[in-house]
Amino acid sequence: MCAVRLNRRSVLLSTLASAIYVGTNNSLAKKAPAGQLPTDDLTRSEIFNEYLVKPWDAANPANGGTLAIPAKFSFPDDALYDCKVNARNECVTDPKTPRPADMMFGIDISHYTDPNFSFNELRSQQVRFVQMKTSQRHDIRDKRFPDFWKRCGSLTGDAKVYRGPYHFLAYGAKGKQQADWFIQCLENADPHGLGPEDMAPGVDLEWDVYKSTGKTDHWAGKGADHIQEVALECLETLKSRLGRTPILYTGKSWFSDQTLPLDRFKNFADYPLWVFDYNPRRKIQEKPVLPDASKPAALWQYTASAKVPDYKKTVDASVFYGTEADFRKTFGIAPV
Repeated sequence: MCAVRLNRRSVLLSTLASAIYVGTNNSLAKKAPAGQLPTDDLTRSEIFNEYLVKPWDAANPANGGTLAIPAKFSFPDDALYDCKVNARNECVTDPKTPRPADMMFGIDISHYTDPNFSFNELRSQQVRFVQMKTSQRHDIRDKRFPDFWKRCGSLTGDAKVYRGPYHFLAYGAKGKQQADWFIQCLENADPHGLGPEDMAPGVDLEWDVYKSTGKTDHWAGKGADHIQEVALECLETLKSRLGRTPILYTGKSWFSDQTLPLDRFKNFADYPLWVFDYNPRRKIQEKPVLPDASKPAALWQYTASAKVPDYKKTVDASVFYGTEADFRKTFGIAPV
């Protein structure tokens, strides 16, 4: 595999933050017709680029020079083999150093993913799970979700991968409304809803921004009590209605005095954490920064620019540390 210089990653993607820009326009983006996503929503990379401040100091010591998560991640090689940092500060995949068996890599996709995206070879490319954006707010559905959900769920045998739906939590509706809408979108795609082999649903709590409203985070300035109430009500409703404990997607850099103070994260302790952190230093250390150092992450999303063979665009990628049995237990999947 070609050597990749660590400093070639965009500084904007590699240095996530603790503070947040607060714009002056707090109006919601124009309401999109049900069944469509607004054309002015931002990709995850764009969101992270917009809310950039200096990186957090790494909280963990280096682990002897092994780079488990390279800055430029490509399936399947980087999921199969570890990397090492050479004298030129390059990450070089080492085919003599297989990864531990107790690691599972996955991707997440949305309407930004091409409609012809193929699921058939993902398992052979070391992609073990796929999480799919399902809905947003209380009135927006991801137009690609029904087809993606169906095609991924039709895989069998050695091609089968786990699938999981997630909801993008947005300002402007109560948590229960958003949970009910998510379930409606899921059941419209599949009348059986969430199956016993599916991952628990995810709830995405981060910057709620749109190009049409000046890239303002609509959570900012709305009050910590309100944000916490919306998020917890959504999580609790999903758990009650689906009988599965949802996972919470968020990161330390989103929490702030303008959104939720960091000490509020303890109120989400009942829900597994799907944390985002793209910082390359912490990839070298193989330790993402956490909202609460005492609560480990169930999943770590480490990049928005992973490559899979035969697909021109990039995808978000996450890693699970543990065995497949651990994975099934963590995400409420029926034991084998």
